[in-house]
Parts: sequence; C-alpha cells; structure tokens
Amino acid sequence: MKKKNNNRKLYILLIILLGSGFFILNEVNPELLNRIYDRIEYSDFDEDKDYLEVTLDPCDTNTVPLPNTKANISYNEKHPYYSYTDNKARVIRVEAKQIYPKKRKGRLCDYMYPSNNNNKAKTASGYITNGNDDRGHLIADRFDGVSNSYNITAQHEVANKIEYQKVENDISRHINRGDKVTNFTIDVKYESIIDRRPLYYDIEFKVNHKTYKYRLHNENRPIEKR
Repeated sequence: MKKKNNNRKLYILLIILLGSGFFILNEVNPELLNRIYDRIEYSDFDEDKDYLEVTLDPCDTNTVPLPNTKANISYNEKHPYYSYTDNKARVIRVEAKQIYPKKRKGRLCDYMYPSNNNNKAKTASGYITNGNDDRGHLIADRFDGVSNSYNITAQHEVANKIEYQKVENDISRHINRGDKVTNFTIDVKYESIIDRRPLYYDIEFKVNHKTYKYRLHNENRPIEKR
C-alpha cells in the first residue's frame, strides 16, 4: 500500500512539474509554443476530402480564396486544372492532368500589370509580406492559367521570374516538340498554420512517362531537383 501511495505522489509531482514548466515556457517564449502548436495542427492536401467547388472570374483578384474549396484555374475552364485550399483558405495544391499551351493572344488580365504596382491585387490574391514579392502564377499564363486568387501566391521575385521560369521554359519546350506533359502537381508548403506566405513549392510532372521533381524555395535561392 505504501509503495502505491509513493507512486501516486510521484505521478502528482511529475504533473505539477510539467505544468509549471509549461507555464514558465509560455511566459518566457509564447512564440515558441505557438510554433509547436502550429506544426502539430498543420495538415497537407487530402485527396479523399470533399472540397466545395467554386467558380470565379479569371481576373477576380479582389476575392480571397474560401476554406476547403477547389476551383478550376484554366481560362474559361477549358482544361482540367484545379486548385485546392485548406481550412485556413490558403492554396495548398494545384493539379493538372495535362498541361496545354494557350491559344489566346496577349496576357490575361493585362490591366493588372505590372503586378508590383497594383497593391489592391497583391493584397487580395498574394498575401504579400515583403517588397521582393511578385504575384506568382502557379500554372503560368502561357499554359492558360488564370489570374485569380486560386492560382496566385506571394512569390519572391527571383523564385517567380528566374527559378520557376526555368521549369516553365522546359515544359514549353517539351510541348513544342509534341511531348505530353501530364500529372502536373504543385504542393504549396507553409511554415506553420498561421503563415499565409508559402515557404516552398514541391513541383512534379511527367513527360512521356518520365517523372520530373523540383523544390522551389520562396526566396532568392536556386531551384532544386529532387
């Protein structure tokens, strides 16, 4: 009986110590606790989940995405291009069964450019947090991608105009040669549940059954082959 009582006292003491440690940590560094909580709570795209499908104007930059939704992000919904959001209304995945070149002339929503001078569009569709960001398309205009908030994220100007463009140029070359670019996906990753600016992008697609994988960091940094 005495041994059981001692064990019970030990458990109570441990609970008190852990509780005290929590409050001390919370008092000293609440940001750290928030980060721990955020990382535990954050979840990726779930292909078995039911996403509510929404329709937006191709140039609807004044509407932020809705939580747990999907949208067709090809011009006039001609192609099977889809974007998905999480429960925080952030774009977390883009997918296309096949990538096609655009047949229309000119750039879609041309009146919004140059993008870095259109603060309203940047705020609504890109969650811009620093001066080096562009409104970066996930599926490019040249592939008939739209310019609404389901196809645009805040993207570092180097990642957008240089590093990701290398991949887009390769895709264009394959298409111009008559190759099929299929199974295209981008998984958009955030540092935590409270961040709206992507941390990096995992890009994958197939060309004639050969798989290509890249990681695009959302900073001034070379793209990585995976």
